[in-house]
Amino acid sequence: MTTAQQFAAELQALLKHTNQIDLFFKPRSGGRGQGIFCVTFIKSPTGEVAALIDDNLQSVEVFLKNLPETPHSYLGETNDGWVIQGKVNQHPELARLNPSSLNTIRLNTYVTPQKRIASMNNR
Repeated sequence: MTTAQQFAAELQALLKHTNQIDLFFKPRSGGRGQGIFCVTFIKSPTGEVAALIDDNLQSVEVFLKNLPETPHSYLGETNDGWVIQGKVNQHPELARLNPSSLNTIRLNTYVTPQKRIASMNNR
């Protein structure tokens, strides 16, 4: 997407069947959770999509205009722009491990030259 209108139209489509959507904005060259933030988008009383910032509604245009333009650098690579992802609500049992973060499990696999899949965690 390259315009605020395109982004607003996409949000409008996502909000057809729900009252709000929480989106994470991550710097394209970021890592380790640096520079990320979550924004709630809702349908405003006028039917337009708005960002809810500190209990105040902002138009999508104003929100996008206020995004930092400073490129982030990670491992020597710098890129402008953002990766936008929906918020994941984890299962309550997983949240018991650490309720302030998204708890994940990484499973590494390796495909042998014989096309067998070997778990790297069970070696």
